[in-house]
Amino acid sequence: MQRIELVLCKEEVLRAKAKENQSAAGRDNYRACEQARAKAGKLRTKTTKPQEESIDVRETLVKEADVGQGTVQRYLQIKNSGKPELLEKYNSAN
Repeated sequence: MQRIELVLCKEEVLRAKAKENQSAAGRDNYRACEQARAKAGKLRTKTTKPQEESIDVRETLVKEADVGQGTVQRYLQIKNSGKPELLEKYNSAN
Protein backbone atom coordinates (compact mmCIF):
# COMPACT_ATOMS: atom_id res chain seq x y z
CA MET A 1 0.00 0.00 0.00
CA GLN A 2 3.05 2.21 0.19
CA ARG A 3 3.09 2.34 -3.60
CA ILE A 4 -0.47 3.66 -3.62
CA GLU A 5 0.41 6.35 -1.07
CA LEU A 6 3.42 7.39 -3.14
CA VAL A 7 1.46 7.81 -6.37
CA LEU A 8 -1.39 9.58 -4.57
CA CYS A 9 1.12 12.35 -3.84
CA LYS A 10 1.23 12.93 -7.61
CA GLU A 11 -2.54 13.06 -8.00
CA GLU A 12 -2.93 16.82 -7.58
CA VAL A 13 -0.15 17.53 -10.07
CA LEU A 14 -1.71 15.19 -12.63
CA ARG A 15 -5.17 16.69 -12.11
CA ALA A 16 -3.79 20.19 -12.62
CA LYS A 17 -2.04 19.15 -15.83
CA ALA A 18 -5.18 17.41 -17.13
CA LYS A 19 -7.26 20.52 -16.37
CA GLU A 20 -4.70 22.71 -18.12
CA ASN A 21 -4.82 20.49 -21.22
CA GLN A 22 -8.62 20.53 -21.18
CA SER A 23 -8.74 24.32 -20.90
CA ALA A 24 -6.19 24.78 -23.69
CA ALA A 25 -8.16 22.50 -26.00
CA GLY A 26 -11.36 24.43 -25.43
CA ARG A 27 -9.63 27.76 -25.86
CA ASP A 28 -7.96 26.67 -29.11
CA ASN A 29 -11.22 25.28 -30.51
CA TYR A 30 -13.09 28.49 -29.64
CA ARG A 31 -10.45 30.67 -31.30
CA ALA A 32 -10.46 28.55 -34.46
CA CYS A 33 -14.25 28.75 -34.66
CA GLU A 34 -14.18 32.52 -34.19
CA GLN A 35 -11.59 32.91 -36.94
CA ALA A 36 -13.53 30.69 -39.31
CA ARG A 37 -16.76 32.61 -38.64
CA ALA A 38 -15.00 35.89 -39.29
CA LYS A 39 -13.65 34.61 -42.60
CA ALA A 40 -16.60 32.66 -43.93
CA GLY A 41 -19.68 34.14 -42.27
CA LYS A 42 -20.57 31.98 -39.25
CA LEU A 43 -19.01 28.79 -40.56
CA ARG A 44 -17.91 26.48 -37.75
CA THR A 45 -14.84 24.33 -38.18
CA LYS A 46 -12.79 22.15 -35.90
CA THR A 47 -9.19 22.95 -35.13
CA THR A 48 -6.52 21.05 -36.93
CA LYS A 49 -3.92 21.84 -34.28
CA PRO A 50 -2.78 18.64 -32.57
CA GLN A 51 -3.88 18.49 -28.96
CA GLU A 52 -1.57 17.57 -26.13
CA GLU A 53 -1.83 14.00 -25.02
CA SER A 54 -4.86 13.53 -22.79
CA ILE A 55 -4.25 12.49 -19.22
CA ASP A 56 -6.37 9.91 -17.46
CA VAL A 57 -5.42 10.60 -13.86
CA ARG A 58 -6.79 7.40 -12.36
CA GLU A 59 -5.25 5.19 -15.04
CA THR A 60 -1.87 6.90 -14.66
CA LEU A 61 -1.90 6.41 -10.89
CA VAL A 62 -2.85 2.75 -11.23
CA LYS A 63 -0.07 2.08 -13.74
CA GLU A 64 2.56 3.82 -11.64
CA ALA A 65 1.51 1.97 -8.47
CA ASP A 66 1.38 -1.31 -10.42
CA VAL A 67 -1.92 -2.31 -8.82
CA GLY A 68 -5.47 -2.68 -10.08
CA GLN A 69 -8.09 0.06 -10.12
CA GLY A 70 -10.19 -1.87 -7.61
CA THR A 71 -7.28 -1.99 -5.18
CA VAL A 72 -6.81 1.78 -5.34
CA GLN A 73 -10.56 2.34 -5.00
CA ARG A 74 -10.82 0.09 -1.92
CA TYR A 75 -7.77 1.73 -0.38
CA LEU A 76 -9.25 5.21 -0.86
CA GLN A 77 -12.61 4.13 0.58
CA ILE A 78 -10.93 2.73 3.67
CA LYS A 79 -8.62 5.74 4.00
CA ASN A 80 -11.52 8.19 3.71
CA SER A 81 -13.76 6.22 6.09
CA GLY A 82 -12.22 7.95 9.09
CA LYS A 83 -11.44 4.65 10.82
CA PRO A 84 -7.66 4.26 11.20
CA GLU A 85 -8.05 0.72 12.57
CA LEU A 86 -9.50 -0.37 9.21
CA LEU A 87 -6.53 1.12 7.39
CA GLU A 88 -4.09 -0.65 9.72
CA LYS A 89 -5.93 -3.94 9.22
CA TYR A 90 -5.91 -3.46 5.42
CA ASN A 91 -2.18 -2.63 5.43
CA SER A 92 -1.32 -5.66 7.56
CA ALA A 93 -3.35 -7.99 5.30
CA ASN A 94 -1.51 -6.82 2.19
